[in-house]
Amino acid sequence: MKKGFTLIELLAVIAILGLIAVIVTPMMTDVIASSKQKAYDEQVKFIIDAAKNWSVSANIDTDPYYVSVDTLINSGFIDQNELLNPKTKKKMDGCVKIKFDSMYNNYEYTYGECH
Repeated sequence: MKKGFTLIELLAVIAILGLIAVIVTPMMTDVIASSKQKAYDEQVKFIIDAAKNWSVSANIDTDPYYVSVDTLINSGFIDQNELLNPKTKKKMDGCVKIKFDSMYNNYEYTYGECH
């Protein structure tokens, strides 16, 4: 008797592996996208924390006030020369909008594009 697999057995194994790949691929894609979003959120939090520290020592005379990431780097509040966006792998070069909220008597910080 010959040892080995028949064509039908091999096709069944390939079909099962294909089915597993179809099930696992979307789940892995979601996990990767979720981890990139979490890393991006952490980068934004880091930039906003640096802007909060910067605003303590700065004389903010307009409302709203925009401080760029480059200003934070040049002022020494961010040590890295280049913050990469985990989603696009491009440099994060936006601004932090610093706005005074008179209702709550505090400053609000939001990261976005420079205006």
